[in-house]
Parts: sequence; structure tokens; C-alpha cells
Amino acid sequence: MSISVRCPGCEKGMGVPEKYAGRSVKCPACKTPIDVPGGDRPQRSRQPAGAAAGEGGGRRAPSRGKPTRSGGGRPAGDRGGTKRPKRAVSDPDTDGDFLGGLDLDRIDRAGEIEICPKCATELREDSDICPKCGFDISTGAVDKKFARQLANKGPAPSEYYKQSLPDAKEFLFSNLLLVRKTSITWTIFGVLAGISFWFVSFVVGVPTRVFWSAMSLLSVCALAGWFWYLGGMVTKLTMLREKAADRLSIDFFETLAIGFRAVVWPFIMGLPIWVCVGPILLVGLAAGSVVAQIVFATLYFGLYLLFPLAQVHRVQRYTYKASILWELLKILPKNFGPLCFYLAVAAGLALPFVGVLAAVQIWGGGINPVTNEYVVKAATWTATQITQMADVGKSEDSYVFKILFGMTDVLIATIVTALFMIPASFPAVFLMRLNGTLGLYNARRLDLVQKVAPGTPAPFWVRVLAGCGDMFAIPFTSFLVNKEKLAVMVAWFLNAIALVIWFTFGREMLAMLAPVWVIYNLWMYYAVSEASTTRATIGKETYGLVVVPEVAEDASDEEKRELGRLDVKHATGRFFVWYFTQAIGLVVAAFHPEKRSLADLLSKTRVVFKGDR
Repeated sequence: MSISVRCPGCEKGMGVPEKYAGRSVKCPACKTPIDVPGGDRPQRSRQPAGAAAGEGGGRRAPSRGKPTRSGGGRPAGDRGGTKRPKRAVSDPDTDGDFLGGLDLDRIDRAGEIEICPKCATELREDSDICPKCGFDISTGAVDKKFARQLANKGPAPSEYYKQSLPDAKEFLFSNLLLVRKTSITWTIFGVLAGISFWFVSFVVGVPTRVFWSAMSLLSVCALAGWFWYLGGMVTKLTMLREKAADRLSIDFFETLAIGFRAVVWPFIMGLPIWVCVGPILLVGLAAGSVVAQIVFATLYFGLYLLFPLAQVHRVQRYTYKASILWELLKILPKNFGPLCFYLAVAAGLALPFVGVLAAVQIWGGGINPVTNEYVVKAATWTATQITQMADVGKSEDSYVFKILFGMTDVLIATIVTALFMIPASFPAVFLMRLNGTLGLYNARRLDLVQKVAPGTPAPFWVRVLAGCGDMFAIPFTSFLVNKEKLAVMVAWFLNAIALVIWFTFGREMLAMLAPVWVIYNLWMYYAVSEASTTRATIGKETYGLVVVPEVAEDASDEEKRELGRLDVKHATGRFFVWYFTQAIGLVVAAFHPEKRSLADLLSKTRVVFKGDR
């Protein structure tokens, strides 16, 4: 709340914060002292400054021995942002005015207080710069140094090494609820992963094997996805300088989706590397080469060394740098020290748990808690004792024994898993916060993207990322693209025909319909999506891209920022051009000055950022 006052000198109205009630402030325009009503302090009657000073529009007449003021009360000639000279105090003994020794331009804080004209914050005695908004009243603009600090979006990077560990420790013990949620989630999905891998090892039928293989993949994705999901939330809170995380909402399905992204992230981020060495590695892996397995594991997990930098970019408004190897390598030299510091702490915290897992795998009966040798023995002994006491059958082939064994085995496996996951959750949450402080203290070095002008051409690698996302979404076109009802009806009609042909005539006849079905779904995914109100496919929309008509070469910047929209006919033409050029046409975008592909040039379209106005 603010208190409305009016300056007696220039008659300008303004709002003053309540904390100044009963005190005096200076008018930002003419420097006339203003008594703010309210508070316990009795108000002093004050006549307009024009009456006391004669002329000068409400400003006090300067005392002898002091520089005269001009233009809003600043020293004459002091409008270029230089430091304000110290005020000279005249000697009362040599001056007939007994107030000559007082600095009437900035009265002591017990009297009038000079405030910022932008945010009404009290100014320091020895500075013209507002400590809150950085406005310099001597220049009439925001101080350049303050503006740079504001743009840096964080404290000094050198403080990271001193403050990050204590901050992460304080956050950990202030948010033990996150530790509990992490331990419960990892215990549940750890046991599910063990059960799924156990079933995959002995089931025979293809549908059953596919089902349990999918369950195994989902369980592993959930384990990784929880660290990515919760770590991203904690990183975002840290960069907003929040201490508590008690209001974090947990989305199970988003955790699974992010987990899948976490598993495939090294392949997408390291796409240039995999394109070069992937075919050779595939041949080696198919042949069972140990060297190929070591190289594959080294590349896959080696790319994860850049994850702390990617995690910070992943929680920004524009996330594309988190999945582009070149972008991460560009910022690596500036962030090498903080990254090594994080990795050293992470290695120190993780090595004991890795050692335990290795020891259990070698000497402890295996890391799968469900099939662990000692867990199975304990479950067998427990089931045997129960069946003997209940006298319900002693044979291990009986259904009663198998049911009891299965329940006991899962129960013991859950307890064993929890005994590992609970202590592991503490360093996990600690590292999440440490990753957040890495982003907070090194924001100026990470080249974070929070704002992009509308119409900015999409870089080559961002378009590659969008294309990778589209590859995963295309099989679900009938479910995802629903803007045009007629197109959706035709798609589901083709789906129904395909199912009828498959069940009636077999896969041989289905192959005759496949080309029509594939081309239609591709057309629907690209042309219908790009002609809709979103102007983008799902992959492009993920990274803030839209497909728009081209503009004239001599168009102004304002005209280029005015993004248009394709109609279905134009989008269809673009689709068929893309269909026959595809990857070869996209390579053109890597060298074109406006990052336009061959499909863009031939169809007279652009792929640009929707941007922020």
C-alpha cells in the first residue's frame, strides 16, 4: 500500500510507501521536502519552497561554498554519470547565514529523505544509484554496472565454491519430504524393474515377452526420470532463490515421459557422434565384440558428464541448448571449473553406493532384488515354515507354496531395496540442489536463453531436434493431430480398413495399403499441423518454432516479426517438397544465411521462433 501525497513545490502527485509515514521525503522532480502524513511523528508545517527560496521552481537557494544545482537538483555539469563531488560546507563564523554550514540538498535521515523517482526506494547517503532498481538520478537512466549485474541473473561465480555446499546441505535438511518421496519412488520402481527383468528371463511367448520388456523399460525410465524431473524442479526453484520446496507437485506420467527422454538424451544430444561411429558400433555390438561394448558404454555415459550444464538449460524458457552438443561444448570452457567441482562432489557421494552395488553383484547374489540368491533362499525358508505350521502342503510344487513364496520374495526384495534407496536419496537431493546452485552462480556464463525476438530464424540444430521429436510422434498422428475434423475422420477410416485387411487377409494384403496409410499420416501430421492455429508440428512446438510464409527481401524488421499463417494448400505443397528432399534439403539450412532448408526455399516458407513480444 502507498500513501498519496502532493509536492507543495511543483504540485506533482505521487505515491509513497507506508514505511515513510510520519517522515519527510524529497520530491524526485524538484527536491522539495514533503511531509508524509501518518505515523507517530508529529508533522511539521512546511511552506512551499518557492516562498522560502524566492525563485527556482520550488528548489532551495544554494548556500555559499556549495556548487549550484540545475536540472532537477543535480550539480551543474554533473549530468554525465560521473560521481557526485563531495559537498563543501561553509564556515558559519564567516557566513551571515547561520544555516550556511548545513547541506540542505540532502538533509540528514532524521529529517528529509531522498527517494528514487522510479520505485520510491530510499537512496543511500553517499550514492546517486537506487539500490533496488539501479536508477541513477544523476544521469536519469539505469546505472550500466547495475544493468550488467541484473542481466547476469545471479551472484558472482566465484561464490559458487564457497556457498554451494552449505546451501545444498541446508536445503537437504529443510526439505526431508523430498528425500522421503525419492526413496519411496525409487523403491517401488526398483522392485518393479526387478520383477519385470525376472519375467523377461523365462517367458516364452512373443506378446508376453514384449509386455514385460516394455515394463522393464518403463521402470528404468521412471528411476532415471525421477532424478531428471525432481532435479529440474529443484534447479528451477534454486535459480529463483527459493529455499523451500514444499509446494512441488509430482506428476507420475510426466516422470515417465521425462524418464524416456533421459534414457535417449545421450543419443539425441550426441547425434553428430553417433552418426559418425554408430554404424561401426552396431556391427560390433551385433557380433558381440567386447571392444564395441566398451566404446558404446564410454560414449553413452561420457556424454552424461555434460548433464549438469544441460539440466540448467532444460528448466529455462527455451530449452534447445540442453540437447545440442555444440551449444554445450561452446559454454564448457567458461564453466569447466564449476562442472568439475560438481562432478567431483557427485563422484564422491556416488562411489560408495556404486561400490555396494558392485559387491552385491559379485559376492552378494546379484543386484536384482527379486532374483537375488540370498533373497530367494530367505523367501523359500519363510514360505516353507509357513506351509509347515499351517499344514497346507510341504511340496514346493504346490500352488499354496508358490503363492506364499512369491509374496514373501517380493516383500523381502522391497525391504532390501528400501535399505539401499533410503540412504541413496539423501545425496540425490543434495546433488539436485548443487546443480541448481551451479546455474544460479554461473548464470552469466551459461548463455541462458529466456527471450527470443519473434521471427528469429531457427538454427540448424534446433530444427534437427524438432525433427527427432517428430519421428517419435508420427506413429500417433491419429491421436495427436485433431485440429481438422475431416482429416481425423479420414485417418480413422484408413485405420479401420487396415485392421480389417490385417485380420481378414493377413499382412501380405496389408502391405498394399501401407504406402497410402503412411503418406496420408505424414501429410496429416505435417500439413494439417502447420496449417492449424499452432502453425507447427509437435516437435517444432516443443522448441517454440512455427512455420510461416516468407516475406520480401527488402521487408523491414517489423514486417519480418509479423508472423503469418499457411493455408492447407500452401502447407500441402510444402509437405510434398519436404517429402522428396527430406534430410538432403535440411542440410541446406546449415549453410543458408537465414537457416532455410530446400523445402523452405521452394515452398516460400520460413521456420522461425514464435518469440516473445
